[in-house]
Amino acid sequence: MNDLFELDVGTYKWRELKFGNEISKPIGRSWATLTYNPDANYFFLYGGIDPNNFPLNERMKLSFTTKSATCQCEYLEMSKSVPEKRLWHSTLYISGTFFSYGGMKSPPSGPNPPCTNSMEIVKVSPTSLKVLAMRKQNY
Repeated sequence: MNDLFELDVGTYKWRELKFGNEISKPIGRSWATLTYNPDANYFFLYGGIDPNNFPLNERMKLSFTTKSATCQCEYLEMSKSVPEKRLWHSTLYISGTFFSYGGMKSPPSGPNPPCTNSMEIVKVSPTSLKVLAMRKQNY
């Protein structure tokens, strides 16, 4: 349906979020991940399958303005390699990095679904000086 809602856990009421720019609005999808980055206050949307059963590899940053109930979408640049098309996977955020793993490369049809055991790593903030110093001590 290509819509997005927010649940107010204080009142248990749903509110539809509108996109500030319809041009950059992501296409409708299912079997994608939407993972929160608490350090920068945005959501990371990755993969899924579109309404025509086409697997997706898009990576997007979704930022929300709570007062006006709007969402801004920004496509993240591809890294050195093109991300794998992935659906029905898992994504988690740890210390400035999103890790997406498992899932399928295409829709599940037939006796042997096209599963993947690969991992996509998207670093969204530089490595801290503390971590760099600790790595240097080990050498």
